[in-house]
Amino acid sequence: MCSSKEALRRAAPPDVRALEDLERRSFSGDRLSRRSWRRLIDSPSAIVTIASGSQQQPLAASVLLFRSTASVARLYSIAVDAAARGRGLGQRVLQRCVDDARAYGCDRLRLETRADNHAAQRLFRGLGFREFARKPSYYEDGQAAWRFEKSLLRAGSPCRIRT
Repeated sequence: MCSSKEALRRAAPPDVRALEDLERRSFSGDRLSRRSWRRLIDSPSAIVTIASGSQQQPLAASVLLFRSTASVARLYSIAVDAAARGRGLGQRVLQRCVDDARAYGCDRLRLETRADNHAAQRLFRGLGFREFARKPSYYEDGQAAWRFEKSLLRAGSPCRIRT
């Protein structure tokens, strides 16, 4: 279970290097570049959330994307440090993404995950996501992706980008 020492917060420019390190510890490929992290942190159409431990080191992070012309938000990335797995961090970060997407007026949240990432699929299903499509050869190593979606129970209004 998560401890109260693990706070959720918005990422800031000084977090870029730590976010790169978290991705290296979490993924074998398809990682975000330093330039991409900087752009996402500064973007009004993205929310980068960090779950940090007592040392302020990111233990988990997510990237949530919005478009002003769409009512669908996209979870672009979610990562949990291997050493911090099993403590509920992924669930807390994902729930924050759901809450943020609702707050922006989105009616659905979508994401992709590797077909072989069964732990992530359990997490997504546990929070009410359903699989709705598959994309063959989606990842750089040729692995397929499963697309998931969660209804946020709001109809029709586009996401509101906050500047």
